[in-house]
Amino acid sequence: MENSIIGCVEQEYLRFITSDKFNEHNDTSFWKAAKLLIDRGVKTLQVITDESQIRLVKKLKNKFPQLVIIAGGNIQSSTSAKAFLQAGADYIVIERYFQNHPNKIGSFSKIFGKHLIASISDNSTIESLLSQISLFKKNGVRTILYVNEKRKLLTEGVSIDNFSKIRGLVPSAHLIYSGGVTQYEDIKRLCKTGADSILIGTALYTHTINPIKAEMYLHDYKYKIIKCIKDVNFTKSRGLVPAVIQDNSTKNILMLGYMNTDALRRTLKTRKVHFWSRSRQEIWFKGKKSKNFLLVHSISLDCDQDALLISVSEATRSTPICHTGSNTCFLYSLL
Repeated sequence: MENSIIGCVEQEYLRFITSDKFNEHNDTSFWKAAKLLIDRGVKTLQVITDESQIRLVKKLKNKFPQLVIIAGGNIQSSTSAKAFLQAGADYIVIERYFQNHPNKIGSFSKIFGKHLIASISDNSTIESLLSQISLFKKNGVRTILYVNEKRKLLTEGVSIDNFSKIRGLVPSAHLIYSGGVTQYEDIKRLCKTGADSILIGTALYTHTINPIKAEMYLHDYKYKIIKCIKDVNFTKSRGLVPAVIQDNSTKNILMLGYMNTDALRRTLKTRKVHFWSRSRQEIWFKGKKSKNFLLVHSISLDCDQDALLISVSEATRSTPICHTGSNTCFLYSLL
């Protein structure tokens, strides 16, 4: 899935396009809402509906073949999901069904692959959220929609605490944020927290946010990450560069690790340090087990472009940096 600003068509937003009474199965109202967002520049559209609106998805795809359509709502079976995809939907969102049937995640993931979006909401505790995320990751779900239900229909801004924790657990997944996005500053914050796509409701209908301008923020941040990786010379040491970790407050040197392009990409995307473990030959997410995360404050590149200095925030570390119990891995004086 491409990084995108996602518009939303559902019952709650129909009040912006008609003053008449409507019901959930009113094709005209849903069509007007979709057309309004498309005319304003929305290229990706989520239709929150039930099986009765399959014909709306088909109509949208026939009229706007380049439109990326996400069908979500009350999908309760693989048969229903297939019907939406056959009608022209590019992705299907599975919401409450997975909460009630977690054993179905694996089979849905195998059947629908990249077309599947698994949804979670902040109505659950953070422990429950992280447990669901672990299940998604275990079963190969590639795209996750995080819905901040408490802020969804409000205008008080985003809340990124839980979203940041989820981002750290699934650095490779395509992560979508939804709920309370009302200004461009919210989009910037979410980009820095690692959002790949952002779903916006009220602010698109009220002209508070222009979807074309908002998408520019997303793509600018994405290309900034790509440019950062290209600036680093990984060829001198067979695909690795040393990364010196420094405490942002004290300026003390904490440790040394090594990064390949994937580790640096994950670090830039999540703002949490990832290394490449030379002994285990795998990505090492610092703090995954100990919860002793290294939250990035800044990253500097040396004059030869083959070494990194990463400044991290002390407040994110609850335990000593070194496995020996020391606050630095540089323990021994040689001279």
